[in-house]
Amino acid sequence: MYCNPKHLFFLFITGLTLASAPFTQASADEIRIDFGATAPASANWNQFAMTASTTTVSNLVRSSNGLSTEVSLTVTGISGNGNSHLVGAENTSSTIYSDHIYAQDKSPDDTLTFTISGLDDSQTYDLMGGFKRNNNRFEHVWTVGSDVRTNTFDGTNVDGYETFAGLSPSGGVITFTISDLNTSDDWASIAELTIMAQGGFPVLPVAYAQSVRTKYEIAIPITLTGNTSGLAFSVTTNPTHGMLSSIAPNLIYMSL
Repeated sequence: MYCNPKHLFFLFITGLTLASAPFTQASADEIRIDFGATAPASANWNQFAMTASTTTVSNLVRSSNGLSTEVSLTVTGISGNGNSHLVGAENTSSTIYSDHIYAQDKSPDDTLTFTISGLDDSQTYDLMGGFKRNNNRFEHVWTVGSDVRTNTFDGTNVDGYETFAGLSPSGGVITFTISDLNTSDDWASIAELTIMAQGGFPVLPVAYAQSVRTKYEIAIPITLTGNTSGLAFSVTTNPTHGMLSSIAPNLIYMSL
C-alpha cells in the first residue's frame, strides 16, 4: 500500500500593497522639527540639517508615537542680491549661535523658504517656531500668507518664537518664509518648528510581514495587518505553492 506523505508548507507574507491610509484622529496631533544637530530631550523630534541650498526631509514622524507620516518639509535658502550665501547647521558654539539653520551673506534679503506638503486641505493647521537669541543680528520677519510679523531682539526681548493659527493648505501645501531685516549683517534663522493638526496627520501605511504554516491541502486563515487601523490591502503576488482566496485582509491559504 502506498501512502502520500503529509508535507508541511510554509507561507511568508511580504510585499503587500496598502491602497490608502486614513487620517488618524488625534487631538492636537503634532510634528516637531529640530533644525540642527542636537534635538531637545523629549522624544520623537525630526532632525533637519541643511545639506544643500534646497533640502527636503520626507515622512516626518508624529511626536505622539513616532509613526511616519506622509508629510514632508522642504527648506530653500535665497539670497536676494544673487551673491553667495550660507545655509547650514551650526552647533559649534551654543553660546553664540545655539542650534539652528540660517541664511546669511551680510547682504539684504536673506530668506529661508519653508514648504510643508502632504497636508489635508479639509483641515487647518497651527505653526509654532522660531529662534531665541539676545542679539539684534538675528532680528527677522515671518511671512505666512498675508500675516507678516517682525521679531526684534533689543536686549530685553529675546523670544523670537511665533504662533500662526488656523492655516489652510492649498493642494496639501503650506508655504512661509523667514527673512532678515534687510540690514548688512542680519541673519534669517530658525531653531525649532511645530506643525499641529487638530484632526491628525496621515500615517504612512506599513504592512506587517508574517508567516504561517499548514499541511498539504489544509486551508488556513490569514489576517493581514499594518501599523494603523482602517487600511486597504491588495495582494500583488500570489504564492508559488498554493492559492489565496477570500477578500483581504481576511484571506484563506490553501497549499497545493
